[in-house]
Amino acid sequence: MENETGDDALQVSWNTTYLHDELAISYTKPAQWLYFSSSSGELLTNEMDTITVKFSSVETDTGTYNANIRISSNDPDPGDNPYIVPAELVVTEPEPQYVCGDADGNDLVEISDVIWILNYVLASGPPPEPLESADVDCNGTVEISDAVYLVQYIFTGGPEPCADCP
Repeated sequence: MENETGDDALQVSWNTTYLHDELAISYTKPAQWLYFSSSSGELLTNEMDTITVKFSSVETDTGTYNANIRISSNDPDPGDNPYIVPAELVVTEPEPQYVCGDADGNDLVEISDVIWILNYVLASGPPPEPLESADVDCNGTVEISDAVYLVQYIFTGGPEPCADCP
């Protein structure tokens, strides 16, 4: 494989009979989410080593990522060379970093949250931080119905805050 001008290429083999009719060669980009503490080394007989493999979801979209870790060696058993270890990374949306219903930010859902919501809605008080923590009925806005929802939860055993949120 080479560029248009022929001055930059990938070499498959050198001075060998490797290439033959009906041979398919696949070039794949290494997984950008998989990192190794070492990519090569040598061991003496009966010696062992540990290679750390790290998975990273930095700059990845949500989804499932798969790769095969290929370990090549001089193992005489052809079934073990290369040795394939499947790797899978599942990236999901992070959980919210707040307690739903905790409008005053003290990590508890209590009557002070009802007061905070009413103060915000009726008296232009400070907004809950984050605002989503006070949208307990999941309708997309913080309003009096959220305060009523919390009163029912606290005093009459109504549904938990955000029980019906997606």
